[in-house]
Amino acid sequence: MDKVTLISSDSEAFTVDARIFLDSMIHNMPHELKNVPIPMNINAATLRKVIEWCQYRHGQSARVSKLEYREQGLEIKNWERNFLNQVDQKILIQIIQAADFLDIDALFDVSCKKAASLIKQGSLDSVSDLPPNIQAHIAQNIPPNALKVASEKERIRITHEQGVHNQIWTSFFSDDDWFEAIFDLETDANPVLIGKSLGRGEMFVVLSSMDWSGDIYHDKRGLRKSLKDHDFDEATYECTMKGSNKVLNIWESRGSDHSRVSNVEERLVQSEADGTRWTSISYLRNPRIQRLENKFKPNGRLAVRCNKCLDPYSGKPLEWLCVDRDDTVIYRPFTTFESGR
Repeated sequence: MDKVTLISSDSEAFTVDARIFLDSMIHNMPHELKNVPIPMNINAATLRKVIEWCQYRHGQSARVSKLEYREQGLEIKNWERNFLNQVDQKILIQIIQAADFLDIDALFDVSCKKAASLIKQGSLDSVSDLPPNIQAHIAQNIPPNALKVASEKERIRITHEQGVHNQIWTSFFSDDDWFEAIFDLETDANPVLIGKSLGRGEMFVVLSSMDWSGDIYHDKRGLRKSLKDHDFDEATYECTMKGSNKVLNIWESRGSDHSRVSNVEERLVQSEADGTRWTSISYLRNPRIQRLENKFKPNGRLAVRCNKCLDPYSGKPLEWLCVDRDDTVIYRPFTTFESGR
């Protein structure tokens, strides 16, 4: 069994099984470097917690074949929650920096989520002195309206791209209650907005919670309470925002597995001279507005490939189907819009 010795910045040595670092820059180091003590710019208290986390995750990876994908995910989340609840804020920030330095993506992600929850609660005053990439990752785990306030108070600095993303979501939502319900799910649901040209004065947008547990997408009342003052059309499930006249389609909240959109091509799709058709998508948990394309002929039905929305049972990307309101046959062929520019 290969061993690796790490030396903390305060000169404490940790000799551990090298396999626990499979998903880190230590794994990618030349073999000859692993045979000598490796100095780390990480103090002993923090390095000890990083090693504890890596040992647990390595042990869990050996059990993949014995646990269903969803069951294992929930078990890991519970352990991680307890793990991070036991560290103080100073160590938490150091764990985030260590995970970033060591390229341990999963630890970086979960510790940034913890920092985001503390900022939202007001118990973590500021992270504005952290590197931009760390602030950006923390920011994507803060609900839109809370992020807007934290940014205005300079408790966190957001990129221009995040500012545009935040403006889109807060143009429809007056509070974060619906987002909080999403963030509380164990399935990491990642709601999406689908629009003809998001970030460029979009006037019609489709919302899907991408929550396949059913806890959120059946809750029409909770969703509407979080929206800005609006007029609701019971027939189309479209909410017209008072003041801006922007329209948000929430057909999914009927408990449906698709969205009905009248004149779907005209309202959601742009066309180029070469036959390329495209739409755009904004994920709640990712600031980038993505353009999705295809070159198939329109048929009043389009599916959007949501690569950042994973099925909680299989871990595979989900799709969201939008059909013209006059199309009564839901399960017939459709064209899929996939990653473009």
